[in-house]
Amino acid sequence: NVALQASPVAGLCMLAVLMAVMPWLIWKSHQFALFNSSYRGIRFGFDGSVKGAYFHYLALPLLCVLTLGLLYPFVHQRIKRFQHTQARYGSVPFSFDATVGAFYRRYLLLLGVGVALPAAVMAVLAGMVPQSNPLTRGLIVLFIVLVVYPYLLSAMAVFVALLQNLVWNHTQLGGHRFHSAMRARRIAFLFLTNMLAIVFTLGLYIPFATVRLLKYRLACMSLAVNGSLDDIAAGQRAEIGAVGDGAADLGGFDLGL
Repeated sequence: NVALQASPVAGLCMLAVLMAVMPWLIWKSHQFALFNSSYRGIRFGFDGSVKGAYFHYLALPLLCVLTLGLLYPFVHQRIKRFQHTQARYGSVPFSFDATVGAFYRRYLLLLGVGVALPAAVMAVLAGMVPQSNPLTRGLIVLFIVLVVYPYLLSAMAVFVALLQNLVWNHTQLGGHRFHSAMRARRIAFLFLTNMLAIVFTLGLYIPFATVRLLKYRLACMSLAVNGSLDDIAAGQRAEIGAVGDGAADLGGFDLGL
C-alpha cells in the first residue's frame, strides 16, 4: 500500500516481489504445519518441492488470470492434488483422486444458483429504485437485507459443504479412506448465526465464529480404517523452521480443509 501511494511503478515492483516470495512461504508453511502435527507419536510430513510450489501457487494462478478465471476450478483441483499427494503420515503418502470435472460442476452450480440468480434479482431491484417512492425503496433495502444477503450466505454454505465433501471423500492414506459428511443446512445455519453475532458484537465474535465453524468442519471428518494403523512406520525426520507459517496465516491461505 505504501509503495502504491509513492508511485504505480513502485507498487508493481512490490507486487512482483510478493508474488516471487509467496510460493516459497506457502511451501515452508506446508512443511511446518505437517511436521508439527502427529498422531500416536508419528509425525506427518510434506515432500513437495519448491519447484512444485512455484508451479502451483504462481504459474497456475497467473494462467487463471490470463483466462479471466475460466481455469479457476482446474487450478483449484491441481492445488488440492499437490497439497494432498505430497503429504504423508510417517512413511505412508496420501493420495487424491477427485477429478477436474467434479470441481467444475460445483463451481458451475455456485455460479448459476449462488451468483447469477441473486445478480438478476438485484438488477431488477436496481431498475425499480429510480421510479419508486421512499417507502418502496425502504422495502427494497429490507428485502435485500432479509432475503438476498441470507440467500447468498446459504449458497456459499452449500458450496463449502460440497467442496469439502468432494476433497476429503477422494483422499486416502494408503488403504485408509477419509470421509466427510458436511451438511449444507447445518453450515448455512452457522454462517447466518455467526454473521448476526459478529454484527451485534461489532466484530468481537469473529474469533468465536472462526472456532465454531472449524469445529463443525472437523466434526464432519472421519477415517475409515482398512486394517490397522499400527503398521505405519515413522518417516524421515528433519527439523523444520517456522518461516512461512505466520505469512500464510496473515494471507488467509487455506492450507488445511
